[in-house]
Amino acid sequence: METIEVEANEPFLVFEKFKFSAHRIQQSAFEMISDPEVQKQLNLKIGNFFKSQNALNSKKQLFKIVENLYKAQDLIVDESARIELAELNLKAAQYTQEQKNYDLAKEYLTNARNLLNPDRCWESHYDLAIALYKMLADIELATEQFEQAEDYLYLLIEKLNSPLEKSEIAYQIVE
Repeated sequence: METIEVEANEPFLVFEKFKFSAHRIQQSAFEMISDPEVQKQLNLKIGNFFKSQNALNSKKQLFKIVENLYKAQDLIVDESARIELAELNLKAAQYTQEQKNYDLAKEYLTNARNLLNPDRCWESHYDLAIALYKMLADIELATEQFEQAEDYLYLLIEKLNSPLEKSEIAYQIVE
């Protein structure tokens, strides 16, 4: 058996040289890296690598990107990169909601919400915040979590600029 030595600051080389035939093998190889910081760095590199390959056109690749970047989110300090990751989580949530996998969709939405700055998201990323909270409310309604859905809907009414949009949300509350 051949041994491969890789320096800790270059963990991505292992993944560039070998294509794993099964997710479990890849996962096992990844778990052999004991340093959590190196794992995060590797996740960041893998997520950015897939993103740079225009992998966003594939649902499967989108989920890989989101999963890897989420695991490395502590290392993502640039606000525009955090917003981009929030948008990717929203897109992943939309796909999972279409499949009626509400728990996973809610997880992606929660991750997206946590990436936003709660003090500024309504001013600086209005459309993203609206889409995020509308979908959170929809999922809570679909899973019969009515109180939580109502909280999201009232927050939307408070934050929305358009009276028409506010009336649409108010109608949802009345239903």
